[in-house]
Parts: sequence; structure tokens; C-alpha cells
Amino acid sequence: MANRLDFYGKLTNNIITDLQKGGIPWEKPWFVSKAVNVATGKAYRGINQLNLAMVSADLSLNSADMRFITFNQAKAKGWNIKRGSKAVAEVVYFSVIEKEVNTAENEQAEDGSVKFPLLKYSSVFHASQVEGIPNLEPTPSFTFEPNDIAEKIINASNAKVIQHSSKAYFSNADYIAMPSREKFKSLEGYYGTLLHELAHWTGHPSRLNRGVFNSFGSEEYAREELVAELASVFLCAETGIEHVSGNHTAYIQNWVKVLQNDPLEIKRASSRAMQAVEYLLNLAGLNSE
Repeated sequence: MANRLDFYGKLTNNIITDLQKGGIPWEKPWFVSKAVNVATGKAYRGINQLNLAMVSADLSLNSADMRFITFNQAKAKGWNIKRGSKAVAEVVYFSVIEKEVNTAENEQAEDGSVKFPLLKYSSVFHASQVEGIPNLEPTPSFTFEPNDIAEKIINASNAKVIQHSSKAYFSNADYIAMPSREKFKSLEGYYGTLLHELAHWTGHPSRLNRGVFNSFGSEEYAREELVAELASVFLCAETGIEHVSGNHTAYIQNWVKVLQNDPLEIKRASSRAMQAVEYLLNLAGLNSE
């Protein structure tokens, strides 16, 4: 047991050393499908993004292909909307118009005119409804080779895992949501994420009762994220999975900022992460030391 704790301590110190080197950008370990206008190449924003995501789910459209286009845009590209197809949604946008006014009566007027934002709507079609549109470039994939030890830890926990989400999180309904396995960029990214959420799972009131359900962005939330990410690092080491140290450090860095960049928070979170790991190893019958 002492050797294991020493090893976890070294991993923690390595992360602190990496943090002291400066800012590292964090990248999600899975591919994110965003609704885009295929004519402009730009992603939709705000309510349009949410609406198109919901429409895609409701109509059982290909979740990997989130390309949309208006009738006129398709025509301009030389593509055809398939006969009988109906627009799947409306998107909203603002167009600026100018109105001539009397500058003596309106101080905001410039050169005798005032600009007004005008809300407009456009109907859009899904890429699957368009003839002539280029095929969607396939998402790079990796060969999934199950890690026996990681699978044993996951299965022994008996945690409920739902793998069709656009995000990864542990729900207060006591289940883990994960993106589909094929959406991940690497084996390490997949297991690192799932083990992170499994660490959150250990904090449920019926288990280690760590108080895992806190307001996003709060210090309590940040502390729990540090625990889960360090536990993921330790579990990757236990299973022989090569964790991507830079991404782990970048993720931790984001939450340390919430805690006023206090490196000692890493040490405190490390001890709680060790408890989470021991809990999972005991369930899997792997804690023989």
C-alpha cells in the first residue's frame, strides 16, 4: 500500500511541475458535432445551435452529419433539394437596416440615418435532403482494444453507463453519461474520461459521500473536478493505460484557477482521489497490497 501511495504522490508532483510551466490549452478527448451551415462553413450559434441539435434528435437524423443549408444556398451551389423534402427547421438571424431620420430630432442619427436590427427567419434543410452535396468526411477513428483491468474496474462497480450523450458527466440520478465510444480520438481519451466519471460516481451519498453535486463553477465544484481528474490519472496508471499528461494537466489547470491557483489544492485533492481509487480497486478485487 505504501508503494502505491508513493507512486500516486509522484504522479501528483509531476502534474504540479507541469502546472508551473504555464498555460496549456485543453482539448476534449472526443469529437464534437456542431450544427454548421454547409454553404458558409460557419457553425450556427446560440438558440439556432440548440434548436438544430434537438431537431436532429427528434427526426433521427445522422448525428455525425450536422450540416444544414437553405434552398437558395443549395441552388447557388448547384445542388438540388430532393423532391418531396420539407425544411427541417427555421433559423433566426439579424439583418441591419438603415432608416433615414431627421438628425435634429434624433441625436443617435449619423449622416441622417439610424441603423436598426431586424429579426429574420430562414428555413433550412439537412444535408441528407440535398443531392450533389459532397459526402461528409469520415471522422478519424482508432482501433478499440479493451483494457482488461479497466473493464474489470468498470464492470465491478456496477455503475450504470449510458453511451450516447454529447457530453460526459455523472448525473444526480446516479448514472454516467458518455459520448459514443467511436466519437473518441483515442483509447486513452475514452478510458481517461470514463474513469474520471467513475471517480465522480464514488462520491455519491450512498458510497463515499464526497458531496459531488455542486453548482458549476463554484469552488466546491472545482475541488471535486480535481479529485476526479487525479483519480483518472491514478487509475490509468493502475491499468497500464498511457494517459495524455498534457491534457490532464490542462484540465486540472482550468479548475485550479477557480481556487486562486493554489497548488496545495492538488495535494488535498490527491488524498481524496486515492480514496476513490482504493474504493474502486476493492470492488474489483484488485487491491491486494
